[in-house]
Amino acid sequence: SETKISPATALHLTIQICKAMQYAHDKGVVHRDVKPANVLITKDHRPKLADFGLALKPSDHSLDAPESTSASKFDPTDPLGVAALRLTKPGDAMGTPDYAAPEVYEGKADQRTDIYALGVVLYEILTSAPPRGYYQLPSTKASVDHRVDDLVIKALEPDPSARFQQANEMKLAAQQATTPLRQQPPVAPTPPAVQTTPAPARVIFRPPSTNTSPRHRSGAPARRGLTARL
Repeated sequence: SETKISPATALHLTIQICKAMQYAHDKGVVHRDVKPANVLITKDHRPKLADFGLALKPSDHSLDAPESTSASKFDPTDPLGVAALRLTKPGDAMGTPDYAAPEVYEGKADQRTDIYALGVVLYEILTSAPPRGYYQLPSTKASVDHRVDDLVIKALEPDPSARFQQANEMKLAAQQATTPLRQQPPVAPTPPAVQTTPAPARVIFRPPSTNTSPRHRSGAPARRGLTARL
């Protein structure tokens, strides 16, 4: 049976998963398939990141892909350790589409790819569906504040350089989101701002055939999806 997970528990699980991911990343391992089915919860409510079957190991970084596959070259000068993502055939990426970051479809993956996937997992726990198309912010569907919205938006940035660069950074944001908001002093009203053209909605790349790329726009209907099974 499925059990509804509270927002506080969702953030606690996120913090613990970030610790596990940071440990793996520090060892040069990229999971590449972070999703609810691969997060096991112990009796004392501790999450365990499981199934490293698609994980990219340090030894893979220096290996060229076989002739029948396509992969990007590993750059040893990259401090983030951007690694080649093995493809079963050109354009066919490993992983689970709902949780796959845009760069996966370019044959690339690094620790920020796992951070993107964890952002999808957190969103799914909070809202009972993964973000697809134009997605509503978590605060419109769950009892969370803007800090959780900011956390999810940053984790789901289509550009890896705009995401959290380390799992520890996402962990810190999740920890801050669990603390009570400080009481802000009243401020004097300000005159209305001049109307400007609204900023364009966020668009996250996804191959046209999948049509599942998350984009957030407040008030837009969220598409129906799978319920998180943690």
